[in-house]
Amino acid sequence: MLKAVTFDLRDTMIRDDSDEPKRAAQGLRPKPAEGRHLLWQALSDLAPIAPEAVAEAYDQADADFRKAWHEDAVTWTIDERLRRVLDRLERELPTEILAEVIRAHEEM
Repeated sequence: MLKAVTFDLRDTMIRDDSDEPKRAAQGLRPKPAEGRHLLWQALSDLAPIAPEAVAEAYDQADADFRKAWHEDAVTWTIDERLRRVLDRLERELPTEILAEVIRAHEEM
């Protein structure tokens, strides 16, 4: 017996950038740029790295995520996505710093 029907609306059926104008009005970066900045800052606090390198690795991991999402109906967690970016950069973050970057992404 069917008890419920749910819909994953956020960026599945409806593209939800509804808070981007509010972020812009507050002087905040768009969420994609902020995510890249958060990871770049965490990495560069430990050792120099070009923001462009982080953005490129992040873009490649995003493309891999979209492929897995659309073709295989698999949604990676933020942790999984960020670890793929770090793998592309051949870099690591200490557990507590990575946890903070993940939290900041999730709360954005």
